[in-house]
Amino acid sequence: MNRRHSLVHQLNVFLDGEQLLRCGGRLANANIKFNAKYPILIPRKHYFTELVVKQAHSRVLHAGLGTTVTFIRNTFGFLK
Repeated sequence: MNRRHSLVHQLNVFLDGEQLLRCGGRLANANIKFNAKYPILIPRKHYFTELVVKQAHSRVLHAGLGTTVTFIRNTFGFLK
C-alpha cells in the first residue's frame, strides 16, 4: 500500500455532495457543526491555501498564529 493510499484510508477521506474532499474520523457522533466534524482537505502549499490563511488572519483581527490556525481548523484540514 503506497503512502497516499494509506493516508486516505487513515483519514477516512470522502467526497461530499459538493465534490469537496473531507476528512472523516472519530467526531462522527459529536454534537458540533458539520465543517468541524468533517473538515475540508486543502493542499499545504497552494495559492488557494494561502488565500484561506490570509482571510482567516484578517477575520480574527490579526490575533496571532494560534488563533488563526484554530479558526481555520474549524473548517479546513491540511494535506502534507
